Amino acid sequence: IGTISARLNGRTEKLHVRYKYQYIKKGQKRMDIYSPELLTAQQNLLFILKNDRNNISLIDAAKQKLLLLGMSTDQVQRIIHSGNPLFSVSVYSNLSGHLHNAGDRSADMSPQPTILPMRAINPSTELLNVKEGMYVEKGQNLFSIYNPSKAWALLNIYTDGLGLVQKGQMVTITPETAPGKSFQGHIDFIEPFYREGSRTTSARVYFDNSSLRLPIG
Repeated sequence: IGTISARLNGRTEKLHVRYKYQYIKKGQKRMDIYSPELLTAQQNLLFILKNDRNNISLIDAAKQKLLLLGMSTDQVQRIIHSGNPLFSVSVYSNLSGHLHNAGDRSADMSPQPTILPMRAINPSTELLNVKEGMYVEKGQNLFSIYNPSKAWALLNIYTDGLGLVQKGQMVTITPETAPGKSFQGHIDFIEPFYREGSRTTSARVYFDNSSLRLPIG
């Protein structure tokens, strides 16, 4: 689970992702933002280039500040070549996965099954909390990104069977959602504690879930 946060204060001019569960790739454009702080940093770089072009260290520092504020190298080069600042700047995702509202636990990774009531809502039309025209603050969590491509299965081991289980043992996992598509893995870790209210400990089997062999949870 990753989090995408705002790197600066500003107004969301345009959203390129709008819905919960929408898939976004690393490097994909997610919003256009107007930020006075970013505009000032661009104007500072252009001022130095115009009046002190030989001051390489100062120019590099101005470029670095723009990169730290979330601009890409291509965007910085476009400003330098055009000689004009960008009033609305595109912001790109630094993660790949499925979008959720910040702090949303609807895709909780907990191994305990949760029975949710039926809802007459089409998930593909459930909007994210971030809206166009909305102001965001530096450090504000905007989205959560869930990437199910790497996962683990938790195998509950009772006390009397714990001595028979060890790290490295091969196991066969049969998904309830696809009984005919069993796959094998190894026990990678045995948790050194008992879960509260339980007489079992858990063994973890890490596996590649990029083809979504198992839905998370």
